Amino acid sequence: MAKALLLALSLSGLTFRSAGVVRKYHYVDTALSWEDARTHCKAKFANLATVTKQEDADGLLQALPSTGSYAWIGLHDDLTKLSWSMTNVSFNNHRNYSNWEMEKIDNISSRDRCILMKTSGTWQDRSCEEEQLLVCYDEESPNTYVFVNKSMNWRDAKTFCRAHHTDLAFVRNSSENGRIAALLPADAWIGLFRVSWKKWSDQERVSFTDWGEGQPDSKANASCGAADAATATWWDDDCSLKRPFVCYTIQKTQKARVKLKFLSEADLMDPAVHQQLLEQHWAPAHVLAAEKKGAGIKSAALSHFLLLVHTF
Repeated sequence: MAKALLLALSLSGLTFRSAGVVRKYHYVDTALSWEDARTHCKAKFANLATVTKQEDADGLLQALPSTGSYAWIGLHDDLTKLSWSMTNVSFNNHRNYSNWEMEKIDNISSRDRCILMKTSGTWQDRSCEEEQLLVCYDEESPNTYVFVNKSMNWRDAKTFCRAHHTDLAFVRNSSENGRIAALLPADAWIGLFRVSWKKWSDQERVSFTDWGEGQPDSKANASCGAADAATATWWDDDCSLKRPFVCYTIQKTQKARVKLKFLSEADLMDPAVHQQLLEQHWAPAHVLAAEKKGAGIKSAALSHFLLLVHTF
């Protein structure tokens, strides 16, 4: 029967963590615009608050005062950031070709938006849920562009083009724009789109949100995120408003190392020993069982004791 060394050490109140990264949040009670708040956080801390999971959201809430106005966090919706559905084709509104109906696209709201081409060849942003005709790009077709006389929302249009051709149409210059416009009997989707609230100020992708009811509400210039301690939720707001803010720093947690004092030798496979441990509260509802030779060391962090079982 396998023997084991039973070692015990009182560790009441000690918390054990695996090595990893934890965000610590810092409330700054100075009213600044969102951009100035980000600059301050980058200079003094890591960045404006980024929240990627519920544990982060709880830490952020603890950093906020129980009363007071909203506080800026790192959420920012770049209203001018668009992408082509064709993944290997980039789009930069300041550098790449565009043909907006208006000179600017500042009127795009803080929601997902998709772009259609009008018969005049100009571009206009619309709700992605609208049903419109579409133009596909087909890399194997001699005509390159294929007009589809079916109405569907933008996402279904993208799916259709990828299933039957290559993708929704993309435009790199005025010549391509003119060729597509010549096909159109009516307005039609092209492959340009915008995903709202896509990244945090530190460029972490947004994967977790805690918006308040009806938020983000897409009001004019409301493209920055703020946290409200009173409701424990987030709201969008005008980035130029001056508010206190929350920054974050990174804390690296380390595995705890302790020395254990030998107390006794026992056969953990003996039911009597097992029962004695339970009665003396040296273990929770179960005790680590000794394993066969060569199993090595097992450990369990308990509320009052740490037990290590070494089989031999």
